Amino acid sequence: MKKNILSLLGGALLMSLFFAACGDDEEEETGGYALHTNIMATTFWAGEEADDDNGFISNIPSAWDSQWGDHYTVNGVTKEDAPTVNRDGDFFPIGYDGTENVYYFALPYDDRSRIVFEDEDASTSKIDAVVALDKTNYTKSGKKVNTTAYSESRKENAKKIPWYNTESNWKNKSVVKARWVKVRSTDQGSGGQKGNGEWVYAQWLDAGPFHYDDFKYVFGNSRPRNENEVIGVKSKAGIDLSPAVMFKMGFSKNEMQWGGINRIVEWQFVDNDDVPDGPWKRVVSNNGMKW
Repeated sequence: MKKNILSLLGGALLMSLFFAACGDDEEEETGGYALHTNIMATTFWAGEEADDDNGFISNIPSAWDSQWGDHYTVNGVTKEDAPTVNRDGDFFPIGYDGTENVYYFALPYDDRSRIVFEDEDASTSKIDAVVALDKTNYTKSGKKVNTTAYSESRKENAKKIPWYNTESNWKNKSVVKARWVKVRSTDQGSGGQKGNGEWVYAQWLDAGPFHYDDFKYVFGNSRPRNENEVIGVKSKAGIDLSPAVMFKMGFSKNEMQWGGINRIVEWQFVDNDDVPDGPWKRVVSNNGMKW
């Protein structure tokens, strides 16, 4: 009897070790990066003019490219990457011959020195509230926000980005631009509309929404600063997603064409070698800066 019990215990131990090795731990599968859950996502797109729907923020330039929107062309003509554009089965605009990926996103961090808050009409009290959240990287004198930076106007905290040491020279490159994430909808939607729950892969091509230095959220386990009502931003979003990403996640053109949509997602960084084949690899962007 004792032998049988020991045999059962041994078998149970082996089985537990087997399942541990074959588990579905998302962080282990993608290089140990945090899985960000229950995050509000909004829609944005390259070439989008500044208007009331996007807080009067132009998306013709990006955080790292002053002519970002000009690289999205259809039959040789620059075209706004709007949800209303006719698209093929991969959700690329029909006739697309641009040089940038249409599967892209924005997160509230920019490795270059830049004002922490994006709202040009922000009140002094609103800016003060944002700066107070990160006294290490930002100080304020009068109406000017100063950033702590090192050579080439790179933020000091960029050195703490997990993959910073993978290159010895970041000159003329962004540490974060063109990095990959996987993202999927976990929202059941409203009016019967919901995502398909499939992982979609995309590249980081702009900074926002609203913040440019939410380091603890983007690279850690903190909640997005936009959820902090003290700051006073309208959007609670922690990530902006391109129309192609939204379409691939299962959302419709009708739902996006009136000022974008808000949906709950989860996302996680993915190393280049772990990005599977898919439409997101049809045109791949690089991490060069063009200002």
